[in-house]
Amino acid sequence: MITKRATAAWKGTLADGQGVLSAGPEMADRLFDRESRFGQGRGVNPEELIGAALAGCFCMALAHAIEEEGYEPDGVEAVAEIMLEESAPEIAGIRLKTTGSIPGLSQQEFERLAEQTAQSCVVARALSAIEVTVEPAMLTPTGG
Repeated sequence: MITKRATAAWKGTLADGQGVLSAGPEMADRLFDRESRFGQGRGVNPEELIGAALAGCFCMALAHAIEEEGYEPDGVEAVAEIMLEESAPEIAGIRLKTTGSIPGLSQQEFERLAEQTAQSCVVARALSAIEVTVEPAMLTPTGG
């Protein structure tokens, strides 16, 4: 079994406090507060980290799915837009916008693989209570 670790700490009240998030040695001690979560403040927040985890997992899984179909991807990118419900603290949904450069792969096949991957990658399965939609658009359309 592989175990990964992330940590968080919060000091103070919700309105005036501040927290620290860490996930591995490359993302240590990142500050977050109420404004970075619910406003436009500086710092990271848990929802953005969920989006980053989903986008990263999705890219790797999509590259693998493309390879399984017999194509060699030059690259795949994804942007996760996390929509927060303003009236209650909850994630209303996540929109994945993805592009790719895959020689010989048709747009239709790219869209099919992106849709499948958005529902099947490890992080997407862990987030099954949240609606995840995908908007695929090839960066370099090729093939037919």
